[in-house]
Amino acid sequence: MSLTNTGIFFVWGEPGPNLSHDEINDVYDNHHIPARLAIPGFIAASRYIATDANASSPQPTLLTLYDLTSSQVPFDQAYKSLSAQPPSDRQKAIISGFKSLNRSVYDLIFEQSREKQRYEGGYEHILLVNMTIPPSPPSLEEEINNWYDQVHIRDISHCEEWVRTRRFRLVPGSSINLVSSSSSSVTPTTHKYLTIHSFVHPTPTFNVLASPSFIRAGQTKEAQRYMGLVELEVRSFVLTKKFGPKLDDEIELNDWYDKEHIPGLHSLPSFITTQRYIAADSLTPTYLCIHTLASTDFEYILTSPGFQGLLSRASPREISLLTRVQLFSGRAYEPLFELSSFPNTAASTSLSSPTRFPQLIAHHRPAAKYILLVSVDLIDKSPAFESSLNLWYNTVHIPAISHTVGWVRSRRFEIKDGVEISAHTGGQNIGDTATFNASKESNDLESSHLHAYQYITLHEFSTDKYVSDPATMAAFQSKEAQRMHMLPKVKLDFRHFVLYKDFSCHG
Repeated sequence: MSLTNTGIFFVWGEPGPNLSHDEINDVYDNHHIPARLAIPGFIAASRYIATDANASSPQPTLLTLYDLTSSQVPFDQAYKSLSAQPPSDRQKAIISGFKSLNRSVYDLIFEQSREKQRYEGGYEHILLVNMTIPPSPPSLEEEINNWYDQVHIRDISHCEEWVRTRRFRLVPGSSINLVSSSSSSVTPTTHKYLTIHSFVHPTPTFNVLASPSFIRAGQTKEAQRYMGLVELEVRSFVLTKKFGPKLDDEIELNDWYDKEHIPGLHSLPSFITTQRYIAADSLTPTYLCIHTLASTDFEYILTSPGFQGLLSRASPREISLLTRVQLFSGRAYEPLFELSSFPNTAASTSLSSPTRFPQLIAHHRPAAKYILLVSVDLIDKSPAFESSLNLWYNTVHIPAISHTVGWVRSRRFEIKDGVEISAHTGGQNIGDTATFNASKESNDLESSHLHAYQYITLHEFSTDKYVSDPATMAAFQSKEAQRMHMLPKVKLDFRHFVLYKDFSCHG
């Protein structure tokens, strides 16, 4: 799922002779852009280089476009706080090395695209059309805009390489020259209207202005008339690098999680095993990660020098990736009860808040292929009901589920109050709670899957046949189960997951 783009942050500039592209790329790709994508409302970033550059061509030649959820985002406190941070000496040197650098904010006013956008298998080219319409007569602006949206874009869409056109209107007062130049050929003119035509072509040197369809679109009587009345600037660019969009980069997120995040956690003595699961029920959240820890002293683990060191060393890539997910939330649970089919172990174990689990370190069990996650909240909070529910769950309900085909183990846990990890930009300690700052987009998820349930049970299976097995149905539909689960006494949530990856333990 991707966020909706209704605004754009437009930055273009011309580097001076002493500024190398390698320096610019390093600062932009590894520092500047990731810092902005960490801000709620910044969806994606795209970097372009001019293809119309020559000795006599207009400048600037470098362009960065940020897709925004709203044109208000650059005026919000989050971005203002980032902008107010003093730049490093290196960043100062890069900025001062530009001959011109301008940023503007635009509102999306019109968009048209092919039914199936084709960005694969070619280079993305864009044609920028900057336009200012004379204020007189007053009706002219509406007349030209209607023609452009309803007729001219349709004519341009006949180009075989055309993919999309977006039109924007400048937010008044948003255009700022970060670096000024005495040369008018370097300092760009900001126009009221910006149109971005996107094309895909097999070569990086494609010239859309030479396309027969594009030429025909500009030779109609209306085009000749209207274009003769406006102030116009046309520029050509090709995409060099794309960042994001948020929430739509699953492959890269998994690569970081599996190759950097989990190995980093496993370098700490408190983390024993980790299993990652992916949803088998098409619900959100999509991924479930289970870390087995050597202690239930969660505050100590999360505030330890080792764990805090991992947070402080978070890379720009990590920060950027974690802002692309709708939810990155972790909660700590203490073990209460376990029933297992593993050989050479007790059939069941009642765990009364132990502080260490040496048996888990010495006897790592194979990861379950399938998991039924049952989450329970008590609405009836009377001690008598809670006690009877726990007794029934441990001595009646779980043993009934153990008769299900493929059953391996059931484990019950109770939430550790005050310990929650939720999201992205680095840790901060609030009282005795280890907390991250959650992404605002997570509010769009189904509330039932964001809720911190008091109890969870992990029912583990070797096959997914448990879903349709009569024994499973019987365990959940017995009279006693119906009585214990009957609303309004409890709030229930059921999730189904399949193993995605198992990470071996250390110790």
